[in-house]
Amino acid sequence: MLVLICFSSCSKTKSDFIKETNYSDEALNYSLDSVTVDVDFRGLFYYKLFSAKEIGGIDYFFGWNSSTSSIDVINLNDESFDRALKLDPFGPNGVGDVKGMSVVNFDSIFLISGQKLSLVDSSSKVLMSWGINNKNQFKGFDEYSQNITTGELFNIHFEPDQGMLYFRLHHVNYVWCDPDLSYYQEPFVGRVNLRTNEFEELEVFYPDFYKKYSYGYRDSPAVSFDNKGNINYTFSTSSNIYQYNIKSQVTTVFGGESLYTENHADYLDKYNCKDSQASMKHSLVNVKFLGIYNAGSEYVRFHISGIPEGKVDGKYNTNTDKKMFMSVFDADMHLIEEIEMKKGYGANWTFSLDNKLYVIKPRGKENLLGFNRFNFLSN
Repeated sequence: MLVLICFSSCSKTKSDFIKETNYSDEALNYSLDSVTVDVDFRGLFYYKLFSAKEIGGIDYFFGWNSSTSSIDVINLNDESFDRALKLDPFGPNGVGDVKGMSVVNFDSIFLISGQKLSLVDSSSKVLMSWGINNKNQFKGFDEYSQNITTGELFNIHFEPDQGMLYFRLHHVNYVWCDPDLSYYQEPFVGRVNLRTNEFEELEVFYPDFYKKYSYGYRDSPAVSFDNKGNINYTFSTSSNIYQYNIKSQVTTVFGGESLYTENHADYLDKYNCKDSQASMKHSLVNVKFLGIYNAGSEYVRFHISGIPEGKVDGKYNTNTDKKMFMSVFDADMHLIEEIEMKKGYGANWTFSLDNKLYVIKPRGKENLLGFNRFNFLSN
């Protein structure tokens, strides 16, 4: 079997897609500590689906526990397991197979599944629900061509002042890995106004290089929302940072180049995209940029180096060979500093509250849930 991956021959093409980076005069000022919570038998030591909120001056972590169908609430200030909100996945009060969560407060928690959006309170009561996708109840939504969903680094997000729920938009009429790359011509962010039940696509698109080249498994956007009315998003294939302003409906592209790694992934032969071995190898050997998060006046992004091709074995188990870096940007998205991190930061699962950035630690002891906490201090 011939496996085609473009490496050195793509270098001229790759450089054309990299946005030039602006550098900041600010000094990086932060402290680092950790949070460790003994969840005992009640919770998990690792949550892939979660939300976080400061409520009454306390930082809370809300983790979806699929094994118990509950929202496990962690008090991050005093490092304690606060409560578990037990929910019914089925029946008239059911929330379905939960794929996304957005917390407003203890009595306003949005959960989304494949066919339902639910609003639940602190007593685990479903206050309201809306049908979605093939059970659609929203005006302007075409359930035959669109799908409301989430992504690994794209959770749902509710803005109380607007009454708007934001989500990833999937277009069902296009096939992933189709050589014509039609899927990447469509917008990938949608929202619904829960006061009027109206649906709207936003003008948030894949960058041009996805419309020309295939990147296999590396096509999911990482999306976060800040308190300035921006949707911030990145792609694992590129050092570029994208910012869509909700009010002006304008997208700005910023450079986020690394001094230590490649800044754009090699593309994969588009006719090889569906080859799982080729796509897995491509994902491992290439640099991986993660999401961008607003913490205080700074924006923070982690990225992971690729692996030299000769180190990739047949089992593709070489993630521990990779180095991790943290890049911190000022409020204008100018790079302040890039730092190589110690191993052991599970930066895929990251969230920010006020000026603090929390990174869930990789799996450790089964009864301990851990976070590394970066406290960014104002300049």
